Amino acid sequence: MQSVLRTAFKFVIGLIVGSLGFELYLRCIEATSLWRVLPVAEASLYGPSREAGYTHRAGAGGVWITENRAKVAISALGLRDAPGRSEVKPAGALRFAVAGDSMVEALQVPLEQTFVALLQAELRRRGHTGAEVINLGLAGARPAVIVERLRLAAGRLRLDGAVVSVSAGDFLAGTEDDTSEFAGYVRRGSNERAVIAHAFRDSRGFALRTSAVGQGIYWAVDHVRLALVLNNRKNAGLAGDLVQPGVAPRAANVACGEADLRPHEGLWLERTKTFAHARLAAFLADLSAISREHSIPLVLSLRNIGVDCPPLADRRKRLIDQMASRVQTAGLMFDDHEMAMEPHLAGRSRSSLQGFGARLGNGHLNADGHRVYANAMTDAITEHLLPRR
Repeated sequence: MQSVLRTAFKFVIGLIVGSLGFELYLRCIEATSLWRVLPVAEASLYGPSREAGYTHRAGAGGVWITENRAKVAISALGLRDAPGRSEVKPAGALRFAVAGDSMVEALQVPLEQTFVALLQAELRRRGHTGAEVINLGLAGARPAVIVERLRLAAGRLRLDGAVVSVSAGDFLAGTEDDTSEFAGYVRRGSNERAVIAHAFRDSRGFALRTSAVGQGIYWAVDHVRLALVLNNRKNAGLAGDLVQPGVAPRAANVACGEADLRPHEGLWLERTKTFAHARLAAFLADLSAISREHSIPLVLSLRNIGVDCPPLADRRKRLIDQMASRVQTAGLMFDDHEMAMEPHLAGRSRSSLQGFGARLGNGHLNADGHRVYANAMTDAITEHLLPRR
């Protein structure tokens, strides 16, 4: 019996020593420049949100290794944003926001290289010294999630205006959103009206994540690298239920042809009654309601509508004119993002703005991409938002 106890004791001690050694190894890598090349535990940044389904966890951080390596820290406000930002708007400040998906969130580059940070710096350089631009980007955020996050931030952060950056393809799906994990648009009533639903609030996973046990596991993930590794590997048990939302980077969409324009024409030019049309109408109405409720101007900036096809230039112009008309009818302002980038490309192809290393041309924005986006967004804010404040 004593032999068995001694063996068990040695096993436990070995496990503890091994775990501590592994923990020390990971922390030493993160504390030095070795994190740029050696294996590390990728940061786990997301947690539950009653409004959107998921959000950034305040104070979370670490190394992001998907596509490109960057150190990431989530602010005390629970945003991929400047760490010193206060919920209270400084006296005399103009506070804008950019809401959107992973292109806005920009985990692939350091915070100071993101286009939202560059946009704030450029506004200040142009003389708007009190201007703030807050990053409301969230990986995987579909239109309903963007609406819910903007609705919450508009009042909480006392915004003076916002740009909503959305890929035009996000509106094309003709089926209802699955709301078991995130907020989404579903049918209501016999007239096919779309409304935002939150079925995830009743799920076991959401109950776990918002429970004391779930919060304890989040604490372990933030403070113990071994727990972070186990969570990232989706091991069985509670940690495996706390996975981050899976987000695949969008491929660069710069081509322009019949197959590229036709789906958008069907959505924006044809007044049929598919669910895609209902989702788009609801999204515009929801943004309009936020704008009215908080007395803030909103710009809808649509991405990924190809411009590099001269034979279809007239068709694209008709499409863009109709998009602008519908957006403006809803009380919003419209920004053709692809065309807004044109003066700032300086001979670069649009595909060169995305991806890193061997994957250049496909994925999220690289440093060049963020600089071009920042210039284009600065023009949009200068044209649409600043004159209204």
